[in-house]
Amino acid sequence: VNTGQDVAVRALAGTGKTSTLKMIARRLFKSDPNKRIVYVAFNKSIQEEAQKTMPPNVEARTGDSIAFATLSPGMRAKFADKSVLRRNADVAAFLGIKGDLDMGPGVKPMAPDEQAMRVMRAIEQYAISADDKLGVEHFQGLDPEDAKKLLPYADKAWADLNAEDGRLKLNFSHITKMWALSKPDFTKTTTGLKRKADIIFFDEAQDINPVMAKVIADQKIQKVYVGDSNQAIYAFRGAVDELDHVKVAPDLTLTQSRRF
Repeated sequence: VNTGQDVAVRALAGTGKTSTLKMIARRLFKSDPNKRIVYVAFNKSIQEEAQKTMPPNVEARTGDSIAFATLSPGMRAKFADKSVLRRNADVAAFLGIKGDLDMGPGVKPMAPDEQAMRVMRAIEQYAISADDKLGVEHFQGLDPEDAKKLLPYADKAWADLNAEDGRLKLNFSHITKMWALSKPDFTKTTTGLKRKADIIFFDEAQDINPVMAKVIADQKIQKVYVGDSNQAIYAFRGAVDELDHVKVAPDLTLTQSRRF
């Protein structure tokens, strides 16, 4: 890490990956107190624990919290609004989905409420992806020709989600995607961080959504990826093992478990 190179650490269960990150942070703080680290945690509990135990040169955050910090007051009010549209039937009516969708010979037509559900699921798939553009590939389980018929509704729904006066329910996936599309730069505080960062510690890298993986990969500052591929458990939610994708020269392994 002291060389300034990007590093990957493959740490098996009980080998002390979090302790290793703390040790690195303390060493960096001792050698250069002005060097700032952002520790990107997988979830809120990990983030809160890290913030308690990491040295003062570390800002521990979740990806969602960084994205949320960039929201305008209007978008925050929309996020908290309880009157937004949630039911599939209401979403269908709002988007103008009025008739059944012909699915071809021998297949039951798709009712408007199911079309609305498919549209919002496609937006969720798009939101967690690394893709810049919403497309038919985000309609999982649908023939591309059928997806093309629903894509205009998805575009309308995404535009509504981006609008302060929109009527559709806004969630953290949507917010993080909007932030990612803005091409955040961690060397600037306008990106949602409390202070500019010089290094990124990325914990639990085996369970990251592609959208966050791309944000991290696109940063021009030093990155330290830590994780255990054997503990990847969120693939069903679209998570990927970023340790399988990063190409770094120092690719290190921690194998000595302290639990057994």
